[in-house]
Amino acid sequence: MTTIIAMPPATLAGLSPQVIATLGTDAIAALTSDQVAVLSSDQIQAFTTSQVRALTSDEISAYLNTDQIKALTTSQIGALTTDQIVSGLTTNQVRILGTQQLDALLTDQIKALTTKQVAALTTGQLNKLLVTQIPALTTDQVKLGLTSDQMRGLASAQLDALTSV
Repeated sequence: MTTIIAMPPATLAGLSPQVIATLGTDAIAALTSDQVAVLSSDQIQAFTTSQVRALTSDEISAYLNTDQIKALTTSQIGALTTDQIVSGLTTNQVRILGTQQLDALLTDQIKALTTKQVAALTTGQLNKLLVTQIPALTTDQVKLGLTSDQMRGLASAQLDALTSV
């Protein structure tokens, strides 16, 4: 871990994704903002699910840029803890999640979304949620998070699934 902490960002940026995948979770958790900022999409995609879980909420919210969030694989999204979802993902980061990333959200992760995060979802994103994911939305998320435009954007099968909320 000491080696990673002392490593200049430019050197870290030069590591292959294969080397990144071998870093311990303690090394990932110790990355500085400057180090995280230089990680390429390929390096981010090389993170194991354990490494993703080692990221602090602060590292996710403050350090991961748009390209890095977009680079997260479905396995990595599924590995995020509910705390990383609630405290880590900003509304701007939620807004850029792709369809496959949203599809990868587990029931507990969907339930953990704040009303602000739910409100940040575009109508297009909401329309792409799987019908099986809709019942995971809580009453507060639906009543306080979804706007009338978002509700109008839902497909009929999604609206039917909301009746269980």
